[in-house]
Formats: sequence, C-alpha cells, structure tokens
Amino acid sequence: MIVSSNIIGKDQVQYMGGVVGHQNGASIDNIMIVSSNITGGKKSFGVGGGVGFIDNFSKVKKVYVVSVIVTQFGRQDNYVGGVVGSSLDTDIQECYSYGFYRSWIWSNERRSSRVV
Repeated sequence: MIVSSNIIGKDQVQYMGGVVGHQNGASIDNIMIVSSNITGGKKSFGVGGGVGFIDNFSKVKKVYVVSVIVTQFGRQDNYVGGVVGSSLDTDIQECYSYGFYRSWIWSNERRSSRVV
C-alpha cells in the first residue's frame, strides 16, 4: 500500500502521488495506491497514483488506485485519477481506478471507472 499526500501553492506543478515502478515475475495479491493532492497554483498537472510496468508473467489479483485532487484556483488543470502504464504477459484479475476531481472556482465533477 502506498499512501501519499501533497499540498502545493506554486504554479506549473507536476505531481505523482504513489508509484509502483517495475514489477518483474512477481505474485502479488493486492496493490493499493491512495493519494491526495491539494494544489493552489495554476497549470497544475496531478497524477493520483501510477503503476509503471507489470511484466514477465507476473500475477496480480487486484489493483486499486484511489486518488483525490483539490485545485484551489483551477485554471488549466489536468488530472488523471489512476494509471496502469503497461502490462505485458501479466495475469491481472481485477483493476479498479477511482478519481475525484474538484476545482473550487471552475467546475465540480466526479469520475469513477471500473475495468475488469
């Protein structure tokens, strides 16, 4: 489990909450990434949680990516809730990605997706 929180007050911020970089030939029951990002600047890019590469006959039962971003000024902000980068020769039974985005000035929206 990776739990991370980041609070930023600058402009042009790039952020990735939690990362599983490379998994090679492993057997893991659960991968959970929970991250929170609060940004007070402009042109911020927030990535909640990332799973980089899972390959070479790895076995993963469940992947959870749960992320929250709150952008105070909300201009030209981009948000990705959860990312699974690349899967090669991997047996992933379930993959969940939940993202919550809130911009206090420009929009209020909630996105949720499930891929099985």
